[in-house]
Amino acid sequence: MVDERYTTEGLPIVSEATAEVWLRDYKNRSSQNRDMFGEIERKIVSDNPRIQEVIDICRGISGTENFYLGFLVAYDLLRRQAEANKLAERP
Repeated sequence: MVDERYTTEGLPIVSEATAEVWLRDYKNRSSQNRDMFGEIERKIVSDNPRIQEVIDICRGISGTENFYLGFLVAYDLLRRQAEANKLAERP
């Protein structure tokens, strides 16, 4: 049986609810001048240091700022959706 919450590669499919919560959090933190992207990057450093190595390399390449921000958004959306899926699996 295919689990429709995941891609064929095993990545979580981000739900509309997860995307809406992420956007709400972004807007709230932006209005409070909180560094959401810095928080995401610190989470990556602690949980997945190999990905941080890739981020550091990309940061050193001129013109990759949008790639960097897009990567952080995608990583955080997938992380949040994986967490939501785990919570939904609890009895």
